[in-house]
Amino acid sequence: MNAEFIPLLLEGLTGTSGALVLALVMLYAVWRVATLHAVPAVERWAKKQDERFETIMQSHDADRTVFRDTMSSMTTRIGSIERGVDTLGREVNDLKLHILRGDSE
Repeated sequence: MNAEFIPLLLEGLTGTSGALVLALVMLYAVWRVATLHAVPAVERWAKKQDERFETIMQSHDADRTVFRDTMSSMTTRIGSIERGVDTLGREVNDLKLHILRGDSE
């Protein structure tokens, strides 16, 4: 019986049954590596990316506030400049009319 058992054992280990067992063992090893190392590493990376995104968004919000304040200030200043230019334009037109009419005031 011993002489018949060894060839059957070798055939089982090196044949399709052995390949199936080897594939299952390798699949288990990949699953273990993924669950013990890869998934936690990806979670840490995602957490760092989330923290970086939050930092960028806070900086962006501060930049937007400065931008809005600057635009508001510029709008006010431009309005003041436009009023001054309108006043100068009216004065120049008044002077032109005086010159054309020959008024000497």
